Formats: sequence, structure tokens, C-alpha cells
Amino acid sequence: EHRRVRTKCKDCGAKSLCPHQRERCLCKECGGSSICVHGKRKGKCPECGGTSICEHGFERHLCVQCYGIKNAKGIIGGASLCVHLRSRHTCKDCSPGSRCEHGLIPSQCVRCDGPSICEHKRVRSKCLQCGGGSICEHGKSAKSKCKLCSKCEHGVRRSGCCTCMEQLEEAEVQKAARLLLNAHQNQPLQSRKRKAPQEMSERGCEGR
Repeated sequence: EHRRVRTKCKDCGAKSLCPHQRERCLCKECGGSSICVHGKRKGKCPECGGTSICEHGFERHLCVQCYGIKNAKGIIGGASLCVHLRSRHTCKDCSPGSRCEHGLIPSQCVRCDGPSICEHKRVRSKCLQCGGGSICEHGKSAKSKCKLCSKCEHGVRRSGCCTCMEQLEEAEVQKAARLLLNAHQNQPLQSRKRKAPQEMSERGCEGR
């Protein structure tokens, strides 16, 4: 009746929820089995080498760089992104029904009292008082905006580091070259197998 899964509904007293109104296996305070030593989900932790993390350090299905490689070179990646480079399920243009009457994602809307809103009327992952997951250790609201967290190994902001961008471009070029080599190596074998019956028939006709 609350438009939620019955086993995960906090109003119905779901058994899978812990005393903190979270899924028991995903609760940091309860020491859930799906939480790693860094306080993140095991599959989504870059430091643990989670299976959902791509080579660029993002979730594979939400990585814009993997999405571009997929379109240009045929590599799988960015499957949850639409043509507007947004999440396919929450894109205004692709799925207008995913927005509430206030034009926001229902789970993150304060007026709709979404499940992602904490008691301080903020998105739980971005709330300093709740210790949200996107808050860095220096107390900034976003890790990407923190000068210390966003620095790369060269001492520059990761988004504006020319050396990191060049290394990434080189890695992409090398990957494309490997794909082309594999394609060229496989094509002759396939073409020979396909042409073999035709060549045999032509030789037989010439002999006659």
C-alpha cells in the first residue's frame, strides 16, 4: 500500500531492515556483509577492486568514457547511459515518467519525502550530519570539490591534469590498436574458410 517492496518497506516493519531503517547487509553501523573495510559496497569500491568499477575508477554502467569507447570501438561499457549521457532510468528526455510533479527524482525530492532524504531534509549521501557516503574525510560536501581528495598523483586536480588525460588517451589508442590487430588476424582465417569451397569448385571446373 506504500508503493514499496513489502520486505523493504519501513512502514510495514520489514524484516530485512535493521534498526537504522536500512537493509541489514548494506548498513555500515550494523557491519553488513556487503560493506568492505573502507565503508563502501564491496562491488562498488575502487580500492577493493570491485567488479562494478571500470578502469577509469567509475561504476562501469555509468562511465561516460566507457560509453564513448563502446560507440566508437565496440567495447562494452556505459550500458545504463542514454544518448544524452545521463542515467537512462532518470533522464528527463528519455523517461519523463521517472520524475515527480516537482521535476525531480522522487527518491531525492524533499517535498515528496523520498527515501533518500534524511531527517535534516537533505539527500542522505550528501548530508554532513548524517555522514553521507559522498562526504570526504575533510568534511566537504562532495569528494570531487575537495582540493585534497580531487588531486591526482601529479599534485593537480584530476579533472584538469594534462598528464592524466594524455595517459588515458594513450591507453584508449593502444586498446583500439589491439582490437584492430585482433580483427585483422581473425578476418583472414574466416575468409579462407569461407572461400575454400568456392576455390575447390573453381579448380574442379578448370580441371574439367
